[in-house]
Amino acid sequence: MTTNCNEGFSELYYSIDMSGNIWDGQKRRAWMVALFFGCCLLYAARNIMPVCSHAIAMESGWTRQDEGLVLGIFFWGYMFTQFLGGLLSDMFGGQLVILSSTFVWGIVTLSFTMLPLASTEHDGTFHFFLISRFFLGFFQGFFYPSLASLMAKHVKTSDRQFTYAFITSGAHAGTLFSGLVGSFLTEIFTWRIPFFLIGSLAVLWSALVFQTMLRFPPPVLFLHKVGPVPSPPIKPSSYRQGSGLVSFEFALTPSGSLSLQKHQTCSAASSSPPPPSLVEVATAVATSDNLRGSAALRAASAVPLNWRRLCRKSAFWSMIFGNFTFNNTFLIILNWSPSFFHDRFPESQSWVFNVVPWLIVIPCSLLSGVLADKLITQGLSVTLVRKIITTIALFGTSLFLLILPRLQTFMLSLICLGLAVACCGFHSSGILLNPQDIAPLHGGKVFGIMSTIGTIPGFTGVYLTGYILQHWGSWSAVFHFAVLGNLFGWIVYSIFGSAKPLV
Repeated sequence: MTTNCNEGFSELYYSIDMSGNIWDGQKRRAWMVALFFGCCLLYAARNIMPVCSHAIAMESGWTRQDEGLVLGIFFWGYMFTQFLGGLLSDMFGGQLVILSSTFVWGIVTLSFTMLPLASTEHDGTFHFFLISRFFLGFFQGFFYPSLASLMAKHVKTSDRQFTYAFITSGAHAGTLFSGLVGSFLTEIFTWRIPFFLIGSLAVLWSALVFQTMLRFPPPVLFLHKVGPVPSPPIKPSSYRQGSGLVSFEFALTPSGSLSLQKHQTCSAASSSPPPPSLVEVATAVATSDNLRGSAALRAASAVPLNWRRLCRKSAFWSMIFGNFTFNNTFLIILNWSPSFFHDRFPESQSWVFNVVPWLIVIPCSLLSGVLADKLITQGLSVTLVRKIITTIALFGTSLFLLILPRLQTFMLSLICLGLAVACCGFHSSGILLNPQDIAPLHGGKVFGIMSTIGTIPGFTGVYLTGYILQHWGSWSAVFHFAVLGNLFGWIVYSIFGSAKPLV
């Protein structure tokens, strides 16, 4: 290590395993397609219960409150594995976690077809449904934190918005698939057939991707100090630290080692700049597109997440709250919109309102990724882009939900709900990407915390909707409750939200 304040720099060299760098174009596209179908099946399995709940409730004699409990308990299980999913993915790789958990929840989905045979008592069958829905949520909870971890470690910042939006648009495709196929198969045969079909496809998908695409990540290697190795620099990465400008200049050796030169403008009170710390190295590597991937993974393994610092930031809590309020609204729409149309327009075809509103959300989700990437490449700050996209998702959805209960015709109600769901599609390039912005080394863990808290309205909001309908029968009250939370979340995030790295 050499130090020279007059020249304003100090050097330190680190050896990092670069063998599993960011995905190249071909590999990224292959995983995009594979994970799109995985996300599609994830939501198909999750949403088939709301699609078939009317038929199951009629067969089993459930009340609206019972129905709300079965729909909502999914999120109790979902909540338990959010942080665990991010932690395991940061340690062992998101691919392995996603495929393993998908295989298990595929089996759980298949088990629903046998539940009516497990007990002849009404209460016994009801409790079996509750237990199965809980475990379905438990194992599905691994998916999104694992996906966030993958995005942070294997996809460049400039490609991340569209990649994430494309993959998560599979959620809307899955909702569309379950609505179309589930409605037809339930009307023609029985509600058991769509559960069997979706569960079988999930098991098949996980086994197929495991055999054809999975590559176990290399062993975790920490950063090691080595001697100076001359090599031309490939990319500078700069940021402000204290009162001076700190910049890092990287160079790769033929053997794959990383040399790091730290430049710092010396202050009047300092005789020499300090050498780069391990945290500085890890952050510099993680925020450099050319050095992302396994280098960031190895560095992250050595640097713990500073929870105390993160929890003191208003940007972190505004992200948590914005996602919380969005989830409350979206999950009410997802779980209760079929019942809304059954109540308001009982003569309408179920496949129409289970399918049509979700047709527009897929292109809107993709559009959000393209729009976000375009705005960022044109020079807008990532923070401003996140707030623009979130305004469409939260404020836009609120506007159409205020109109929906006032409409008297089936066609206008269908269009209005479709526009509300379309606005929801923009969320995939807004707050959902924020954990990777504020914690580039620990995107999976922070996403897990955000998603854990975000699952609470999945139970409380969905169950409260059933309670309101059971006792007052007011859909206006349901939608006004959702809109109030949405607008509050939008205001808080617009004021305090940020995409700058916090830890």
